[in-house]
Amino acid sequence: MDKKIIRAEIRKKRRALSPEEAAARSQAICRFLQTCREYQEAETIYAYLSMPGEVCLDTLLLDAWQQGKQTAVPRVCGGQMTFHPLTSLSDVELSPMGIREPLCPDEVTTRKKVLLLMPGIAFDLLCNRIGQGGGYYDRYLSFHPLPQKWAVAFDFQLYQTLPSSPHDIKPDAVITESGLQARLPLTLA
Repeated sequence: MDKKIIRAEIRKKRRALSPEEAAARSQAICRFLQTCREYQEAETIYAYLSMPGEVCLDTLLLDAWQQGKQTAVPRVCGGQMTFHPLTSLSDVELSPMGIREPLCPDEVTTRKKVLLLMPGIAFDLLCNRIGQGGGYYDRYLSFHPLPQKWAVAFDFQLYQTLPSSPHDIKPDAVITESGLQARLPLTLA
């Protein structure tokens, strides 16, 4: 299956989701993440601010702040994505692409016990990922490798297999409202 066809198929399914259904599914994902050891032990959560149709992690960000965790979300400038501190959902602005981004210009420097949560269009059982098509996460992670990279998605975004390219960086796990769906084997360094 072609990536363009998959993107069109998933975008159609996202548009068909009511805001209430998307919120309920997002809440289930956030509740599941809060029970995971990796989230509980993380000192820093790299998340994202959702666009319509994406898993909304706002509840998880609120929980992270209550737990005293550092949080960071991406900004895109000149084709590059960087992560910046976020301490309040009111400290955001809309980018030219209509995406909520943090106001803070400082890039996050703490990388201790980081859990990165990434969106995407589609995922498979081998943790392959199809993103929006801009390559932002692939570029960021190729220069800033992180030990824990998890993808969050709705159940309908999960496929048995997906096409992948050598430059595609896989998440270590895929989480949906049904829980853990795929996980790469742990490797010892």
